[in-house]
Amino acid sequence: MSDRAWATKAHEIVARVASSDAGAAKNFRTQCMNSPVLVRQAGALQAVAFWRRTAEGKEFSDCVAEIRGDRDGAGLLDALAKLPDGEYVDASRKLVRIVGWLRRFAQAEL
Repeated sequence: MSDRAWATKAHEIVARVASSDAGAAKNFRTQCMNSPVLVRQAGALQAVAFWRRTAEGKEFSDCVAEIRGDRDGAGLLDALAKLPDGEYVDASRKLVRIVGWLRRFAQAEL
């Protein structure tokens, strides 16, 4: 998938969250704002595992997985865990770009 496709999907997700209740939107915005740094510092696998520890984080990881093309956050976690080292590094870079799009749209719309 390209950056443009990721951006389009991220915008759709943020718009969907923006139309939900204010509390959920605030939690989602917080996840969006913190996620690029988390992925860069901890790596993709640890970041997804961290998100999956709470209900709000599971929803966020499901959204990231939707953009990436995985079935859900658990599927994303499994897919990342099975990657060889070189592909894992590439997947981590792509995940940083995906959550970067979520962050940009969250800053603008939430």
